[in-house]
Amino acid sequence: MNLLDRYTPNFIWKNENALVDHGLIIEQELPYIVAKRKYEETPVLGSNRILHEWFDDYEPYDLEISNVSIPYENLAEVKRWLLGESKLLTHNDPDKYCHAICNMSKELPYQNEWGVFYTFSIVFRCDPLKYRVNEPEIVLYRGENIVTNHGDDISAPFFVFESGGGDITLECSDYKLTVLNTAIGKITIDTELAMCVQNNSQLRTKGRWLRVQPGNQTIKVTGNITSGKIQMRGAYL
Repeated sequence: MNLLDRYTPNFIWKNENALVDHGLIIEQELPYIVAKRKYEETPVLGSNRILHEWFDDYEPYDLEISNVSIPYENLAEVKRWLLGESKLLTHNDPDKYCHAICNMSKELPYQNEWGVFYTFSIVFRCDPLKYRVNEPEIVLYRGENIVTNHGDDISAPFFVFESGGGDITLECSDYKLTVLNTAIGKITIDTELAMCVQNNSQLRTKGRWLRVQPGNQTIKVTGNITSGKIQMRGAYL
């Protein structure tokens, strides 16, 4: 339970609740921001047109939280808490998080109000996509598996298999990836980082790292496996 009430402006940072754990009072509603697609513009010589290309990526954005106050005696702990990077959850979408950095590009002034409380603003520099908290794993079997990507965008899933040795092939839509010469035991496949690891060593692969479109999709598994799981990593705007 993350104690985020949709009617009360609030957030969770470094697994700590702003209101419950630190006494932050946020006077203004937090905006729900949808990331902007990152387009590359190419002027067309001899024409007034511009070509726009999109490579499936999005721009990071700033989430500014204004008019925040804390009790005077909480300043020391809040200064330490609002540093660095972590997962950020807000009351607008309490079951999803994004990766963020706190006040990356500006100083954070705290204004003393009559020795009773401090007021300030917070800026989080957020990665463009959000992910589900505690997303469940899906069991995979040899052959065709019907899976669902509940996200808004293409996902780069994470796989775990118990291999019986030999090659393992994964197929989804136009993507096909073969892991070569696996040994007996556990292997992990991180399609986002383009890494396949077994016994702390990277395995050779061929093909395209899988991507899964939103909605119901079919993932075909061939090879000598005894068990398999996928974490979809559904991406939300």
